[in-house]
Amino acid sequence: MIEYKGEIYPEMEIYVWKYKEWHQISVESLSNVISKDGTFDDADDEGIVIDSGIFFYIPDDMMERYNKMEIMKYINSQL
Repeated sequence: MIEYKGEIYPEMEIYVWKYKEWHQISVESLSNVISKDGTFDDADDEGIVIDSGIFFYIPDDMMERYNKMEIMKYINSQL
């Protein structure tokens, strides 16, 4: 889990086949709170550090409804 601005956001490590590496992902609601305009130019220092460790943001409901393998397949298909 990632804590930012007093809220907790889920995270998960997934394997990215293209890069043959494990990477951390989280949910779009975290991305939206870190950067309201989506450019990350408006992010504070803590938000920048958190974002630099996130490889990919997925829809919040995907994190809740799908298992890890389904999420890995989705992300790998988007690259």
